[in-house]
Amino acid sequence: MGIIFYEATINDRKFINDIVIEDSKHGFYNRSIEAASGITSWDLDLKYILENKKRINGFNAQAYIYAHNEIPIGFFIMSVFDLKLAQELWMASIVSKYRRKGFGNKMLNGILEQVNSKKSKLLARCSKESKIAFDMLIKKGFKKIGETNDGYRLLGYKVKEN
Repeated sequence: MGIIFYEATINDRKFINDIVIEDSKHGFYNRSIEAASGITSWDLDLKYILENKKRINGFNAQAYIYAHNEIPIGFFIMSVFDLKLAQELWMASIVSKYRRKGFGNKMLNGILEQVNSKKSKLLARCSKESKIAFDMLIKKGFKKIGETNDGYRLLGYKVKEN
């Protein structure tokens, strides 16, 4: 059947949560997520996104599952506070046993196809410890546009003109 994306539901909560908690231990996401209070805060935000298509802070958000041969192998969450400004690739990850096999690259290609078809602007943030993700985004045409006070690198993607 190949590669598919589908809208995540509340039934995907544990799948997404498990990946994020594991990745936060390695610094790919804010390390406070793996702490007891962080899990609670993150899990509430994820639940809110899956049920309401909004983050707790009010920004619109949508979670998607990335599947290969009908097996979920990754996810991504798009967040928008003002469509006129940009969408944000807020979170994305591939299950660890599927990494370094080209699936992250294929998932990012699918995301960028959608962004290009909608003529949207896209932002992303990467922790300093997410070297592989940062390098992948740069290779796909993102440019580093800044850095946050807490060390996250800000990247912007300019839509390709036809």
